[in-house]
Amino acid sequence: MEWEPYDKFISRMYREHDAMEEASVQEVDNDFPEIEDTISVDLDLDEHLTLHSNSPVFEKGYPSYEAVNGYKPEGKKYDQGKPDYSLVPYASLDEVVKVLTHGANKYGRFNWELVEAHRYEAATMRHFSAYMQGEKLDPESGIPHLAHAITSLLFMLEFDLKKER
Repeated sequence: MEWEPYDKFISRMYREHDAMEEASVQEVDNDFPEIEDTISVDLDLDEHLTLHSNSPVFEKGYPSYEAVNGYKPEGKKYDQGKPDYSLVPYASLDEVVKVLTHGANKYGRFNWELVEAHRYEAATMRHFSAYMQGEKLDPESGIPHLAHAITSLLFMLEFDLKKER
């Protein structure tokens, strides 16, 4: 099965919806010609979507809950006690992902899982030592030494967590 892009899928769905709606209206017009002037049907779904495309609740193209239902309910989410990912410093995380990508390109994806933990202990200390001596960026990758050290620590943590499972 070949997947079509999301925007093309949505456009196709609206075209099919409009065609079915037009066919239904035509059917009503044919069955009840005497009431033709008394009903008004707005078939311009695209215009409606354009009016509500800046909704913060739904992605572009979908009307907001408030626009559809006339009110905005108070949202509920029972997430007490769950990890709060809004606390993650994403700029720093991006640097760690750059290290992961650099390693994947150099050694292969998930090669880190095949390396002994003590090698990451040594790598952590090498990168941290370079950082403490004033060298902020790894000369080979151009990525901060701390991001390399954190990546090695993540690998070590993952090894420990897998042992516990």
